[in-house]
Amino acid sequence: ERRRLPVDVSTGSYMIRGQDWKYCRYADGEEMLFDLVADPGETVNQIDIPSLVAIREQLGRELDAWLGNE
Repeated sequence: ERRRLPVDVSTGSYMIRGQDWKYCRYADGEEMLFDLVADPGETVNQIDIPSLVAIREQLGRELDAWLGNE
């Protein structure tokens, strides 16, 4: 996977995406995870899929590092 790009979506809300996945964390604590290959329109939030916990946690750590929250 290529380098991921973190983005400040709005005050306190951020997303990080790579070639395959997009992870969003909103100011109210809501999280979203999208499979950009299978769902390029980002219509299915997969944040609660147990088999994707490692992906969610990895993207969350990368976002925290970018934000200086590690």
